[in-house]
Amino acid sequence: MTLIDIIIAVESVCRVGLRDISRKRHVVDARRIFAYIATKHTSLSLDCIGKAIGKNHAMVVHYRDSAKDILDVDDMFRNKYEKVLRRLDLSPDLYKERYYFHLDKARSYAKRLKDLKQ
Repeated sequence: MTLIDIIIAVESVCRVGLRDISRKRHVVDARRIFAYIATKHTSLSLDCIGKAIGKNHAMVVHYRDSAKDILDVDDMFRNKYEKVLRRLDLSPDLYKERYYFHLDKARSYAKRLKDLKQ
């Protein structure tokens, strides 16, 4: 899967251009979905992913992390995300994603506690 495939899928589902300079919610949500899928399903650098939509690597990290949080609470966002995944022939296995996300958080928390005790 290439960035072009992801861009086409996101733009067709969300009906916005990812390079638009707008900060409106529906445009930013499309960028979040793009960044989340691109970081998970490609081995490209954050800088390369950001350049595809006219943003820097820090914005890609921000979009990706905020998408993780929004997927848990916003049904409309989750529906768009799942539509994009189906368009890309990927399965929306959100429960597995949430499990590994929380597992990673628990591990980092345990590591910080261990470091503080030493």
